[in-house]
Amino acid sequence: MEIVCHRHTTSKLAKYEDLRSIQTFGFRGEALAAISRVAKVKIISKTKSQEVAYSAEYDSNGNMLPKTLTPCAGNIGTIIKVEELFYNDKHRREYLSKENEEFRRIADVVAKYALNNVGISFRLVKVGNNSIIDPAVTTNHSETIIDRIRSLFSRDAAKDAVSISKEIPRLKLSISGVITKTTFHSPKSNFILFVNKRLVDNREIKKGVDNIYDSYLPRKTHPFVFLRLDMEPSYLDVNVHPSKEEVKMQFEQEVVKEIQEIIKEKLLSEAPTKTFQVAAPITPQKSSLLDTTATETSSSHSNQTISSIEESRTASTITTSIANSKIPKLNNGYKPLPHEKIRVEQQKGDIELFLEPTSSVNNLEELRVGVLWKDSNAEAFGLLSRKVLKKEVEKQSSTELEQMFQKHSFVGWINPSFSLIQFKSALYLIDVYNTSLALFYQIALDKLGSFSKIEFPGIKIQDLIEFHLSNLYEDSCSKYATKLISQRNMLEEYFGITINEEGELLSLPEILPGYVPPLNRLPEFICKIVTEVNWKQEQQFLQQFCKQLAYFYALPREWEVEDVQSSQQQSQATASTAPDNSMDAFAQGYTTKQAQWVTEHLFFPCCKFNFKPPSDFISNAIVREISTLPNLYKVFERC
Repeated sequence: MEIVCHRHTTSKLAKYEDLRSIQTFGFRGEALAAISRVAKVKIISKTKSQEVAYSAEYDSNGNMLPKTLTPCAGNIGTIIKVEELFYNDKHRREYLSKENEEFRRIADVVAKYALNNVGISFRLVKVGNNSIIDPAVTTNHSETIIDRIRSLFSRDAAKDAVSISKEIPRLKLSISGVITKTTFHSPKSNFILFVNKRLVDNREIKKGVDNIYDSYLPRKTHPFVFLRLDMEPSYLDVNVHPSKEEVKMQFEQEVVKEIQEIIKEKLLSEAPTKTFQVAAPITPQKSSLLDTTATETSSSHSNQTISSIEESRTASTITTSIANSKIPKLNNGYKPLPHEKIRVEQQKGDIELFLEPTSSVNNLEELRVGVLWKDSNAEAFGLLSRKVLKKEVEKQSSTELEQMFQKHSFVGWINPSFSLIQFKSALYLIDVYNTSLALFYQIALDKLGSFSKIEFPGIKIQDLIEFHLSNLYEDSCSKYATKLISQRNMLEEYFGITINEEGELLSLPEILPGYVPPLNRLPEFICKIVTEVNWKQEQQFLQQFCKQLAYFYALPREWEVEDVQSSQQQSQATASTAPDNSMDAFAQGYTTKQAQWVTEHLFFPCCKFNFKPPSDFISNAIVREISTLPNLYKVFERC
């Protein structure tokens, strides 16, 4: 007890590697030392082997006061008393809030920890109050989690609360908690997040949850959400905030997506249904159906549907979730005009449904081309240059385009270069290749140090370089290969690119789960990361390397895509003429069906999560508005 208030006495770190698997609330051993600097500390402690407890007091330097270590009565365990906060720092004491406000903050923290620790009794009293009759927080160890929500937060929330639970082995993640159904909403936000038993805040997770509930609740109202995440400690960085209020986690996008899916499934399974009569305002020119309700519903991710209404029907109705209460009360007897109708059923929005049926790629294994997928255990180390580059991406992004990609509906694949999407009542033509360049560059920055790997049999680095340079510069090929081999540890740690001592390439980073890059670009990629990347300046290196990754992984362009028949003929010709160790296999690209499948089922769904499109997408014609529903109606009206 003599040194317990000295710095690092209670540190949980024995070696540097322990930083990667922190499971305790603190780890540097500085909390008691910091508290003793600004308050009077008294500790009473008793171990199982001791006959009595011992009490000690400490000065502002963390030293035990003379003659204060005395035996006393006490139970097994430790009691830490902190009194007269900032007694020796007048200026800090003046900046404290009023007594009631400080106590309210303490009660809020205690209530949240009580919610996360069902089975443990909590009791919080205020000095001067009757602690027996009127405690601020009191719980019983026999209460359920719903009971605690009722007593500590809201009776109405407890009434509409439902439990969620899910295990995700591939992320070593367990999700559990309580959320409210769509029938509950409150003007006050109640989002409580515990990660590995630690009360924290995470903006991306909160934003993802809000995006789900925005489709159901009235504006400026919130649900009650309590989430508990238990994950592999090595996937979590708790040392990003001075007071440990925020944490960063690997595979953050995937975690957010899993949370959104489980909440969405639970809300849809719990939502009651209700039948509304179709109506509209008396003045059709000012109808808000097209501009507000229908477009907002169209952009949501829910499975709510509004049935197409035939003019020949005598009584038009729509059956939808009660969460669609955003629909305003309209006057009965008005029949919507044709241009006021909009398709909002996500499952029936693909243009292919209106074309002649053709076979499609339904098996992900066709795209994996026999490679093995494994998770990498590498970690990002919070490089300052990486943070600067991410801030540049955010600064150049467009909020309107970000919302469009988050809430779009995929309409159809035109060719490898272009696809159509719908956002609200507008139809957009998307330059897929250039959009994928921006997306994959951002993903490369986000995943730096935590890439999963695409593994395959070894390929000689020098053979790849010679294949790209056509054996014209043999000395340069050997020099380039040697440089990459010398940097192989760094390449594997930060980018998941594995090269063995023999100079064989064994793995590539997985930018997008389920997507194999066009391997015909591999020789060029290997050459360019040597010749067009500045390896001496950190920020330029990261920026240029991630851009080369984006060029390598970008979706195949039109001239890189072949139809199945020509691809098979080329494969047969190559097999019959080329030797076994030929590099001509890299001349083969994607087939048309593979490119279409990847674009629709992998690329555009990925754009919905944390993609920040640059604002110059419009000026560079990467995103082009083709038409809007009112404009289309005008065309058909003239016909």
